[in-house]
Amino acid sequence: MNIPEKIRVLHQTYRVSEVDNLHDGADDLYGQVRYLEERILLNSGASDEAEKAALMHETIAEGLVSIRNNRDMLLEIKDLIKEYVKWQFF
Repeated sequence: MNIPEKIRVLHQTYRVSEVDNLHDGADDLYGQVRYLEERILLNSGASDEAEKAALMHETIAEGLVSIRNNRDMLLEIKDLIKEYVKWQFF
């Protein structure tokens, strides 16, 4: 799969890389975010479709965690949604 070298999730940029034998102790993983290292790891042994799904999962999950932990961002998103709804339906 042609994966990006870096990906931005809201306010944070992560390096993306493939690794062999990605696991969390007992279970094999398709993907994993390493927060302190600012990296998203993808299991190189996965199919292209599984790797794409893992990258999407990790970026969406990280975005939701960031949003949940940032009240200002939540308010900004709320305002954007209100503007979109107003524009779309009125």
